[in-house]
Amino acid sequence: MPLFSILLLSFLTTLYAQSQDTINTKDHIGAILENIHFTPLSKGTKFVSVDGSGTSCTQNKPCDLYTVVDLLIPGDIVFLKEGRYILTKRLNIHKSHSGTQEKPIIIESYPGEHAILDGNQTIKTIIQNKTSIFIMVWANHIALRKLEIIKMSKNGIMLGGSYNIIEGCKIHHNHHNGISIYDTEKFYEVPYINGYNLVENNIIYDNSDKGLTFKSYANGNNADGISILSGKFNKIIHNTVYHNSDDGIDSDRSNDTEIAYNLVYKNGLAQGDGNGIKTGGILNSKFLNGLRAYTHHNISTFNQSHGFNTNAGRDVKLIFNTAYMNLGSGFAYTANDTNVSYNIAYLNKKPIRIKENHKFNSWQKDLHMDFISKDLNNSHFLCPNNNSALENLGAYSKLFTDSNH
Repeated sequence: MPLFSILLLSFLTTLYAQSQDTINTKDHIGAILENIHFTPLSKGTKFVSVDGSGTSCTQNKPCDLYTVVDLLIPGDIVFLKEGRYILTKRLNIHKSHSGTQEKPIIIESYPGEHAILDGNQTIKTIIQNKTSIFIMVWANHIALRKLEIIKMSKNGIMLGGSYNIIEGCKIHHNHHNGISIYDTEKFYEVPYINGYNLVENNIIYDNSDKGLTFKSYANGNNADGISILSGKFNKIIHNTVYHNSDDGIDSDRSNDTEIAYNLVYKNGLAQGDGNGIKTGGILNSKFLNGLRAYTHHNISTFNQSHGFNTNAGRDVKLIFNTAYMNLGSGFAYTANDTNVSYNIAYLNKKPIRIKENHKFNSWQKDLHMDFISKDLNNSHFLCPNNNSALENLGAYSKLFTDSNH
């Protein structure tokens, strides 16, 4: 078994020991937050409240959010009591705050309660004060769970370390990417050091830099729902990503990113590109990044541009995906080394823009488009009817095995 699989399995085993429930990945596309259970209260080691003080960080004497981060040690399970935590500066979780493979650190809402991390920023305050308020994870083996993250002046969360998890969160109305993942030690220089992060079962929406045009803002063109800027072997699984100003999910210059079982829709505002899922890359073929994005079992729909756009990504795999009613092509700009197989494209405004190496896709056959539902709010949205000719194609295909990767 690859080292990443061993480490991730260990982390997840620790994280989910309290629950025997698992998601049947072939039964739904997108996030179902109710499937994500709270960590048992008995496991809590530190406690935080909106009006917390001191350094005890106990259930009876909770501390504040910035204090608890400075006190993190491997194995900590930090519970945030109900409330809105207004951030006044960047929340940095430094390398020195890292967990370990055997003792990851979990930060989540108190069981049965709801914690909101609020940057409290508007377009006006960002322009006036040039604020830089967001959550920055430099550390390794950190899990952020069951939190709501809103109104940051930049990204909702930036992951710069390795083996971190974002799970069961709502991330919205931030003024740059909802989530950014990158290698803090080798930002665009390969071979990358950091990666192996997991973003799973989150709802990420309405993140936008529309109306902002200085530094890294681009009037809509720099705020993806999830942007994997660099790094290696990151996984984006079972998320619902919509109404972000640039792309829904963009693997950019990362290597070996996996994007699977996501529902991505209605992305693109102002000058944003508006692709559902973009597999990134860099046009200069001498650069060894933007490689081997593996995108499978996703639905991309109602986006302002293409459903799936390989952009400048190389050695990309697009397998078992469904593109429906996008204003661009269902699948676009694929290079000769792109594997495009077993996909469905239906009622997209522009024709398929594909070069070579595509096979067994719906547009290569004369098939009746037969779905259980075309209602985005239906749990069987774009799922082919039983015994349909589409049954082995697209996001709900049962043909998938690990050998496809």
